[in-house]
Amino acid sequence: MGIHDGPIFPALTPWADKVLRDEDGVANQRLHVDTWSNWIRSAFKRCGGELAACTSHFIRRSVVMWAARCGANMHAVFAAGRWVQMSQRFNSYFGDGRIVSQEMLSSKAEDPIKRFWMWKPITFETAPAA
Repeated sequence: MGIHDGPIFPALTPWADKVLRDEDGVANQRLHVDTWSNWIRSAFKRCGGELAACTSHFIRRSVVMWAARCGANMHAVFAAGRWVQMSQRFNSYFGDGRIVSQEMLSSKAEDPIKRFWMWKPITFETAPAA
């Protein structure tokens, strides 16, 4: 599941509205997955405590759940997070986020996530295959 090898984070135009591509239509990349993972693990370890055990996947999971809580479209979240396949794991994260959102709505409480961060897709490729 997810990106295990090679580059991540597509190179975007200065306005972040399109993915830059080479002459064959392949998206250009800016950062390798190993570099990203090492940076994130190092940052979490420096924080210490419970965060010391977190990985870069922790961020992906949190973003999927937060986006779902904000009412984002599942396919937009899938594409923006560059998930490789619509997995049980992705569906679980998204579903967990929707459950929290529904609980907040039914209790008439405002979800605090909406004061902190609202999902706003910048750009995305295509919806995943069914």
